[in-house]
Amino acid sequence: SFKVIGWLKSAEIQYKKPGSTDLTLIFSLTEEDVREAENALTTIGKFEKAYPVEARNKKGELCAMIYTNVWMRKIHPDEHSKAGF
Repeated sequence: SFKVIGWLKSAEIQYKKPGSTDLTLIFSLTEEDVREAENALTTIGKFEKAYPVEARNKKGELCAMIYTNVWMRKIHPDEHSKAGF
């Protein structure tokens, strides 16, 4: 077990149709995704990967696709987690 710091490094949005209702964002990870991240964090100390996110309206129609680039790295035992810009 280890602690990580992570953030959304970048994102690209492709709009498909107007979102005239509240939108639900659908993001899913598989067990393989988790294993891949754990392996990279264990062996090289960092992990970066792009994941798709769907934005759907109340009827379930696809209004936008968001492609996120997630970045993580291990926090060393003597390091404190920091947030900032």
